[in-house]
Amino acid sequence: MFNSGKLQKKFSKKGIFMAKFYKCAQKHSNRKTRGKGFTLAELLIVVAIIAVLVSISIPIFTSQLHKARVATDWANLRAYYAEIQADFISTGKYNKKVPYEDKQGSTGFDAFGLKEITFLNGQKVKM
Repeated sequence: MFNSGKLQKKFSKKGIFMAKFYKCAQKHSNRKTRGKGFTLAELLIVVAIIAVLVSISIPIFTSQLHKARVATDWANLRAYYAEIQADFISTGKYNKKVPYEDKQGSTGFDAFGLKEITFLNGQKVKM
């Protein structure tokens, strides 16, 4: 009914074949994986290059950000002036109730040192 000799031969032949196959596959897989990945020195060089690029770009970025803020302030002042002039043209006099506050806390019409402007419609813009 059950012939263990035949099965043992069959499995031993298969076992030897599988052992040779795994050994060969392992040899080839080791050969392929040796060249993959980066060494520590390569990674450190890449990190150093990125650090240099970031240190160069930060001052450029901050100066561009400052220029954009200055341009925004000038645009707000031009819009403020245009609104005051339009009010003058329609009423024939300057509106003395336009509130603003300078850095010293006093009120008056001095654009230098201005922290905030308030348009005639009540919209406040920080400088």
